[in-house]
Amino acid sequence: MIGVPISVPFGGVAGFSLLQKRMDDNLKLIGQAPQVTRELDYFRQHIRDAATPEALLRDYRLTKVVLTAYGLQDEIGKTAFLKRILSDGTDDPNSFANRLREPRFQAFAKGLGYGNIGGKRTLLTKFQNEVEAGYLRQTLEEAVGASDNNLRLALNFQRRIATIAAGPSVENAGWFQIMGELPLRRVVEGALGLPNSFALIDIDRQRTILTDRSRALFGGTGSPAAFAKPENADELLRRFLALAPSADGGGAAVSGSGALTLLSAIAGGGASGVSAASLLLARV
Repeated sequence: MIGVPISVPFGGVAGFSLLQKRMDDNLKLIGQAPQVTRELDYFRQHIRDAATPEALLRDYRLTKVVLTAYGLQDEIGKTAFLKRILSDGTDDPNSFANRLREPRFQAFAKGLGYGNIGGKRTLLTKFQNEVEAGYLRQTLEEAVGASDNNLRLALNFQRRIATIAAGPSVENAGWFQIMGELPLRRVVEGALGLPNSFALIDIDRQRTILTDRSRALFGGTGSPAAFAKPENADELLRRFLALAPSADGGGAAVSGSGALTLLSAIAGGGASGVSAASLLLARV
């Protein structure tokens, strides 16, 4: 806990509520971290040179900042995969990103704009602001996770679920998207009281169970479309945080050493293949 600047004196529902109240201040604090400042300065200086997908992807450091902003940092190094997503864009319903039916890939392709009619957006101030805001939010979540992974999972769910709930394929693919992202799966399974062994049963059976339990709680079709209503998403998070064990320091998709390095810096002033989500969605 030494050097952690994101002060959350308690976990659970109360801790999450406090994080919400302090969100703007915490984002400003994260933005003052020397390594964050360096990465965002590099992004601003070099993004104008990324005239094509190839130019972007040749610059590992630049690509990492952009991928992090879209929640895709785990895809770093998958050059051919990312190039195809960017080159195809999202205007065509049959483009690669749209066929993957993964909102993060679609947002990534649309945000950069390379394959769309309007062309690249890398020179636009609006795009640069979007990337910086996304990068800061992702980094904040990592920092929170260094001391309380349950709160990181809650922040991640809050950020991601609205996009999935509003997606065009939510009725058919929404649960597969959630099951394919381990942090989201952890929140849903915890909130619904499902055992760790739940992930071992047939994937279609998992979707049926999630649908039934969601319908019992929120009505409707039982799909994640229910989370388009903020009160439903909030209720699921309250259930997760109330039922979750105390902060465990480990957990889903968390790079603890990286977070601790970041936090220490603030305090001191100074794979090939596609994602699990894509594999799940390929069968929908």
